[in-house]
Amino acid sequence: MLSDIRMPGTSGVDLVPQALEIEPDLAILMLTAVNDATSAALCMQRGAMDYLTKPIELADLGRAVQRALKRREMHLENRHLNQWLKEEVTTRTAELQRERHRWSVFRRQPSKCSSMPSRQKTPICVATRARVADLSANIATELDSPRKNVGARAGGRPAARSRQDRDARRGC
Repeated sequence: MLSDIRMPGTSGVDLVPQALEIEPDLAILMLTAVNDATSAALCMQRGAMDYLTKPIELADLGRAVQRALKRREMHLENRHLNQWLKEEVTTRTAELQRERHRWSVFRRQPSKCSSMPSRQKTPICVATRARVADLSANIATELDSPRKNVGARAGGRPAARSRQDRDARRGC
């Protein structure tokens, strides 16, 4: 928008904020014969992009319009980028909160291997349980041999029970 400072019925200085209220993305150039620094500063404070004094060369006016349009385009692009960034942050924050909640629920749940009935246990749980039982049986066998059962004879913990004894106590 090209506007003058002195117009019938209104002032260009007052017109700038009114125009921007109606169309916030408007690029306003003040074109006037009034070469007043106070008026220029006031127009720029209120949102005008440039303050040009008459007489003006047509080429200078063209460059001023191009600069104003480029600034407007950059302003619109920045606003779109900021909006996209806000949406992206909101989306990523929501994803992070869902993931944290999922992990906190996972950590609070008891181990599925120990709480599921044996017919519902996963193959990994069954295999792990079998491996642990075999290792325990091997350790118990090692400790039961007379020369290696030093800890049990010296007041240490008794040798481990067999796998069948443990399973019978647990009801497995």
